[in-house]
Amino acid sequence: FAGMATRYVSHAFGTMVDVGALFSAFIVCVACATASSRTLFAMAREGVLPKWFSHTNSWSRAPFNATAAVAGISTIVAIIVGFGFGSAALGGDAWTVYDLMATIGTLAIVVVYIALCLGGIVFFKRTSRRFNPFIHGLIPLVGAVIFAAAWYGSVIPLPPAPIDSAAYVAIIWFLLGLGVLWYLSARRHDAIDRIGSILGEEGGDVGEEFDAPRSSTSTPA
Repeated sequence: FAGMATRYVSHAFGTMVDVGALFSAFIVCVACATASSRTLFAMAREGVLPKWFSHTNSWSRAPFNATAAVAGISTIVAIIVGFGFGSAALGGDAWTVYDLMATIGTLAIVVVYIALCLGGIVFFKRTSRRFNPFIHGLIPLVGAVIFAAAWYGSVIPLPPAPIDSAAYVAIIWFLLGLGVLWYLSARRHDAIDRIGSILGEEGGDVGEEFDAPRSSTSTPA
């Protein structure tokens, strides 16, 4: 886009587009980090992940441990990808990191959207007394097909290395998630019922229990 802006408008306008894209990319990264840490935090409070991720900062009430884990892992991955697989064809080390991580995240979230469309059909079929085959059946099905076509078009033909590994990473990530879900179904079925119970809340009642300062009681002599 910056190239088109420079060619058809002016060099200054192309620079503005570059700066806007930079800020946009930064905000997207912040949003992804926030969503990731919040998800770790909520799932830990629901008892699905280790409780270590659920602890908050005593002053800000922010999910400090989850945020630190996301920041640490992201930094390590960026260093490995940038210095180990940086490609000049993709614009250098930094752009390689951005392109690979963005592609993996996009492919993974598209799978979620497909599952949401198909799951919505089943959900409304089972729960709605006014199930409409067109609204609750055909439209979600069309959406799933469009998302599936977008996923296919993103990996076929294969993009240049190392972006070509994004599809495999997304598939492995998806299979690992199914494995964890199978384990919880077999060993801790109650944990599945709690998933998502406080994701949209500020910790819920369980959160208040975690955030409450621990008071020490002394036994009278």
